[in-house]
Amino acid sequence: MFKNLSGPWELTAGSDTMDDEKARHASVQRRLQEAEAILEALGRGEIDMLIGPDQPLVVRFRNLEQHRERYRKMLATVRSVNRILMKAREPADLLSRAAVCLVSSGLIGFAWMGLTGQGGTLRWSVGKKGAGFADSGPPADTSSSPACAGKVLASPQGIVCGREEELCRRCGFWRPDTEDISFVRRFDHRCQVFGLMIVTGARELINDPGIQRLLNETSEDLGTALFRLGLEKRFQRDRRARARLVAALDQAKEGIVVFTSDGEIQYANSAFAALLKQPAADLEKINLVSHQEGGEYGRLLELIRQVVTERREWAGRVELAAPGGSVRHLGGTISPVLEGGDVPSFVAIFNDVTELVTMERQMQQSQKMESIGRLAGGIAHDFNNMLSVIGGYAELGMLKLNPGDPLLKDLTEIKKASERSAALTRQLLAFSRQQTAAPQVVDLNQLLSESRKMLRRLIREEIELKLELDPDLWPVYIDPSQVDQIVMNLVVNARDAIEEKGTIGIATANVVLDRLYCRFHPGISPGNFVMLSVSDNGCGMEPDVRRQVFEPFFTTKAKGVGTGLGLSTVYGIVKQNQGAIYVYSEPGRGSVFKIYLPQFRGKEQQAGETDGDRQDLRGRETLLVVEDEAQVRRLAVTALRNYGYNVLEAPTVEAAVELAEKHPGFIDLLITDVIMPSMDGKQLQARIVQRRPGIKTLFMSGYASDTIILRGVLEKGIHFIQKPFAIAELARKVRQVLDAPA
Repeated sequence: MFKNLSGPWELTAGSDTMDDEKARHASVQRRLQEAEAILEALGRGEIDMLIGPDQPLVVRFRNLEQHRERYRKMLATVRSVNRILMKAREPADLLSRAAVCLVSSGLIGFAWMGLTGQGGTLRWSVGKKGAGFADSGPPADTSSSPACAGKVLASPQGIVCGREEELCRRCGFWRPDTEDISFVRRFDHRCQVFGLMIVTGARELINDPGIQRLLNETSEDLGTALFRLGLEKRFQRDRRARARLVAALDQAKEGIVVFTSDGEIQYANSAFAALLKQPAADLEKINLVSHQEGGEYGRLLELIRQVVTERREWAGRVELAAPGGSVRHLGGTISPVLEGGDVPSFVAIFNDVTELVTMERQMQQSQKMESIGRLAGGIAHDFNNMLSVIGGYAELGMLKLNPGDPLLKDLTEIKKASERSAALTRQLLAFSRQQTAAPQVVDLNQLLSESRKMLRRLIREEIELKLELDPDLWPVYIDPSQVDQIVMNLVVNARDAIEEKGTIGIATANVVLDRLYCRFHPGISPGNFVMLSVSDNGCGMEPDVRRQVFEPFFTTKAKGVGTGLGLSTVYGIVKQNQGAIYVYSEPGRGSVFKIYLPQFRGKEQQAGETDGDRQDLRGRETLLVVEDEAQVRRLAVTALRNYGYNVLEAPTVEAAVELAEKHPGFIDLLITDVIMPSMDGKQLQARIVQRRPGIKTLFMSGYASDTIILRGVLEKGIHFIQKPFAIAELARKVRQVLDAPA
C-alpha cells in the first residue's frame, strides 16, 4: 500500500492577500493531518519508505502480504469451526473442538470458551494454550468469571481488552505484563445468552477490523449451534418421554382411550381393546360416537355419546350385559381435554371392576353381620357385667349361709338363672360366626413347631422369632387350620408393628382360671386353659386403638394396606371355640396377645373343682399392690384379702411411695406392675427399697416374660407373674415369694 502526500514539508510565508492566506492555511492543516497519519504508521512499524520533500511522498506498507495471508488463514479457520458446529452433539465438546481449531491456526494464542450456568455464572469447560502462551491460562477456579464478563454478557457487542484497561489489570484471567490483547464476545441467539468467548493474540491481529468481523461471525455461529443443540436435546428428551408415556399407558391395566369430539379414536391401549373384546388393530374402525352396533358394550358407547354431547365430565360405573346373561361392571372416568376454551378431544379411563363389585357385595353382607355381632357383643358385655355382679353376690351369699338355711335354695336359683342368662348372651354372640370347623384333639406345641418355617417366611430377616413352649402342655379341642389362622394373623400383625429390628415371641403354658378371676373377666368360665401368647417389641398401641383392635375393618395401617379383618377373625375363632383373647399394649412398649383355649378333658376327667381351689394359700402379711389399671388392681386386692392378707393399694407410683413412707407397720411384699405411665416397676422397687430395706418384690405384667427380659426391665431370678392370672396362681406366687429366703 502506498501513501501520496501533496507537497514539500517546508512551511514558508506567502502572499499578503486574504485568499492566499486562506489557501496557505488549508494546505498547512492538510499536511499536518497527513503527517500525524504517517507518524502513527511509523509507530506501528508499518512504513517502509518516505519519498520527498520536493516530490510526492509514497509510503508502502511492508506487511501487506502478511496481512492478506493472516486474513486467509483466519477465514479458513472460521470455516473449519463451522464444519465442527454441524457435527458436534454436546455443548462442551463443541466448544472444546472450536477452541482447538482456533488455536491450531497459529494466529490465536489462547481460546477460552465459557458456558453460562445457573444464575448466569460461567463454567469454563474449555481452555486451550497456544504457542508462546505457556505461562497464561484460565484460573484454577474454573467457576470464576473474567472481570469483563458482566459487561460482555449484557451487550451483543464484543470488546477488546488489554493491560491498558482497568478491568484487565485486576482480572485473574490476564497477566498484567503481557503485550497481547483479547477479543471478548458472548454467544447468543434469539435473545438467549449461552456463554462467552475469549480469544487472545497479537495486537495487530486482534485490532484488525477484518479479523474482528470474522470473530464476531464465529461467536454468532457458536450461539446458533448451542441453540440448535438445546433444541435437539429437548426434542430427544421429549421424544423419549413420549415413548415412555406411550409404553406406560400401553402396559397399564386400566383401559385408556383418547378420542375426538367426533368419536374418532386417536389412541387406545391394549387394555381398552381387551375391555371391548376387540383386536387392537380393529379399534381404528370403531367410531365411539356414531357406531350403532349394540352388543355387549352398547351401554358404554351410549354413555360416551351422552358425555360428548353434553361436553361434561363423568365418573362412575357402567354395567355391561354379556351374552348368556352374565354381567360385567366397568368403572372409570371420561374427561374433556380443553384447548383454548374448546373441547377437541376426550380421554376415558376404564377398568373391569366386576370382581370388586362382587367383593363389595360380600363385604356389605359381612359388614351387616359384623354390625349385628358388634351390637350383640356390646349388649352381651354390659349384660355379662350385670350377670357377674348378680351371680357373684349370690355366690358370696351362699358361702355365708348354713346348708339348711331356706335362703340357700333361693340364692341357688338366682345363681342358676344368671348362668343360664350368661349362656344366652354367649349364643347371641355366636350366631354371627358362620365359619365351618372340624375340631379335633391337638397339641398346640406340635402345630407351632411344624409351622415355624412357614412363620419364618412371613416376617423379615431382621426380626427374630422365638418359641417358648411348655413341654407338659395340655391338649385342646380345635380345628388345626384355625390355629394356623390365629397364629399367622397375630404374627403378621406383630411384624407390621416392628419398624426395623425386633423380636416376635410365641409362648404356650397351662393356666388355671378360677371363679374370682372370671368375675373380673366376663366371657370366660372358670377352669383349666391352655394359654397361647404372641408378643412383639414394636410400636405398641394407644388406649383408644387397643379398645377397637378386634372390631372388624378397624385398622391403623395406611390406605390400601390390610383389610382390618385379621384380628377380628382371630377374635371370632377364639370365641367360636369357647376361648378368650386379651391384648396388653402401651405406646412404644410393644404388644402381647393372649389366647385362652379350654383344656380338653376327655371322658376320664370330669369337671369339678380346679387345682387352685384345693390348696390353702392363706396368709396374714401386709402387701402393697401398685397397679394403674383399676380393674386389675381391684381384682388383686379383693383376691388377696380373701386369702387373709392385709392389702394396701396404690393406683400410681407417687401414691405407692407415699404409702411406703407413711404406713406405720411393716410391709412384707411389694406387688407392682412392670410398665406404668410415670416409671418402670424396677425403678419404683429401687425407691421403695430405699425407704424399706427388707421388703420383697413381685413383678406383674401383661407382657410375656421373655419380652420383659428383652427390654432390660427384669433381671434373671426376679419374681414375676404374668397377667391375666388366676386368683389361686397369684396366691400361690405370693406365698412362694414370702416364704423364700431373703
